[in-house]
Amino acid sequence: MICVSSSDVCDWLINERLDHFRKCHNSSLQLLRQSGLIRSFLHYWIKCQIADTIPAPDSLDLESLKKNWLAVNGKKSHGLSDDVLGNKLLVPIRLEIWCRSVWESSLKAYFLQQKSSLDKVTFGLIRVKDKGLASEIYHQIVSNEINFTSAVLEYSCGDEVRSGGLLVDKQSTTLPTGLFELLRRQEIGVVSLPLRAGDEFWIVQLRQINEAVLDKPMERQLLLQRFDEWANGVVSKALDRL
Repeated sequence: MICVSSSDVCDWLINERLDHFRKCHNSSLQLLRQSGLIRSFLHYWIKCQIADTIPAPDSLDLESLKKNWLAVNGKKSHGLSDDVLGNKLLVPIRLEIWCRSVWESSLKAYFLQQKSSLDKVTFGLIRVKDKGLASEIYHQIVSNEINFTSAVLEYSCGDEVRSGGLLVDKQSTTLPTGLFELLRRQEIGVVSLPLRAGDEFWIVQLRQINEAVLDKPMERQLLLQRFDEWANGVVSKALDRL
């Protein structure tokens, strides 16, 4: 395992590294600023710089990675030579190794800190503009005069109609304030009283709660999230000095 201390991470943007960036990309800086791409360019440059310091795993089958990438993106390699394509595909693999060396020891605590935003809910949704209509629909559902899906198709005014009102695996950050916590308190199958959401009234029915677990895919997601948080700070410092 490659060891990188906290101070190494904080001091990553040394003058020599920034001078190297200027030397290689100075002629493009104005155009990158003008196009609004400077932050994303710097972010990817940081990834590449870090990846270049990490050896690829011995067990890695790079040729298979290339074939899979070409199968998904078409036979054309978007102007990338075989070597450049190989380097491109190695960046996320090497970056994950680096991220683990820096943040793996604190990953469990970070997961627990973030868990409430990582849990997901699946629920039914009916949206209408009129409060009286929302109340009438609610009473029809709870008295079994109409089922939830039929009410969606007959009354709902949003895009959820196309899925029969079913919204799958939604995180708290994608929902109106307070809705996620309300759903967590509900029993599965229970229909809520109409809720005001802006200029609409929502009726929701909890179908499932998916608790986040710290498995390998989640570890990878959180490591890259921590990297993005750190890299965004490095990008801001770099922009102040370019």
